[in-house]
Amino acid sequence: MAQSLPPSSSRRPYLLRAMHEWMTDNNQTPHIVVDATIQGVEVPRQFVQDGKIVLNVSYHATQGLGMTNHEVTFNARFGGNNYHVVVPVHALVGVYARETGQGMIFGDEDGPTATPPSSPDTPPTSPTSDPAADEKSAKRAKFKVVKFSKRRIAYAASIIQQKIFLDNPKLKSKFPDLLILETR
Repeated sequence: MAQSLPPSSSRRPYLLRAMHEWMTDNNQTPHIVVDATIQGVEVPRQFVQDGKIVLNVSYHATQGLGMTNHEVTFNARFGGNNYHVVVPVHALVGVYARETGQGMIFGDEDGPTATPPSSPDTPPTSPTSDPAADEKSAKRAKFKVVKFSKRRIAYAASIIQQKIFLDNPKLKSKFPDLLILETR
């Protein structure tokens, strides 16, 4: 007879607090990505894009920042207006540093668990048999962290600028003395 494990708490608030402290200690600006469609999220809706909002959670940008095991709360100014922000931890999508882009995307495994992982002999079971819920989870955004050096970003930007310049005769006529070598 298998012994069931008691439900464990979510790892998200602990990981968030650790990443926030690490970024702050390294003079970086922590930002969180929030799924604003989750019930209980209180953010200025006019700044939500595609159901998500990015919030600066540095001590300089917030007042009364609180990061408990259940929610992130603070007061901040958006567009010159004061707002009280509430983000349940299960609405957190990720945390990253503005300066470097380094951070963490939270997956489903960072949420609370009530049962141990299934053994390889047991086929995985769907938590719901609701097709709408299955479709929603299938449409969930997948994030991939890609890091580039500053040199590579500058090179890519110069190629894009050259392409824009070469494809625009008005710009070429305005700057006839500008020489751009085409790279192919």
